[in-house]
Amino acid sequence: MAESKIPKEIQIVLLPDMGEYLLTWMDREVPALGNETPSDYLKSEEGTKALKAAILRMPR
Repeated sequence: MAESKIPKEIQIVLLPDMGEYLLTWMDREVPALGNETPSDYLKSEEGTKALKAAILRMPR
């Protein structure tokens, strides 16, 4: 996943639980994100911060 555009801090949190599925998840519409994709959130600094906050609220 070294070539991934997923920020390292997001990879560190999600990879242990999601593994390679993380790559697919990044391009899926997520209801908790208003049916946007996580990749869409990474297009802006504000969106990246919102995505990180949402990830921290995700049940494990």
